[in-house]
Amino acid sequence: FGKVTVEEPVFKILLERAHPPATTAYEIREYGKRFAIEAFYEGDSDDGTPFRLLAGYIGVFGNPQNEGQEKISMTAPVMRESKSGGQAIAMTAPVVRSNTAEKK
Repeated sequence: FGKVTVEEPVFKILLERAHPPATTAYEIREYGKRFAIEAFYEGDSDDGTPFRLLAGYIGVFGNPQNEGQEKISMTAPVMRESKSGGQAIAMTAPVVRSNTAEKK
């Protein structure tokens, strides 16, 4: 699921299950060190504001709302997590690979 043309950080597949026999196909992945920007919102409903805040930071909707005012490429995964009193959504920082980087 998701947008498959968005670049992802290098990862190693630790376990992969296909459908069938698994009810839903899934992978367990191990990622190296990476950085993320995160927005927090209170309550259960998501009106898109946290995602729009992060998208504005990287410049999806026009001028980037970051310190350097530089566009930042969107990368996957985008993570969403329940936290005490609300939800957090985070985007990973841009992917940087060298010619010798490990491939998926």
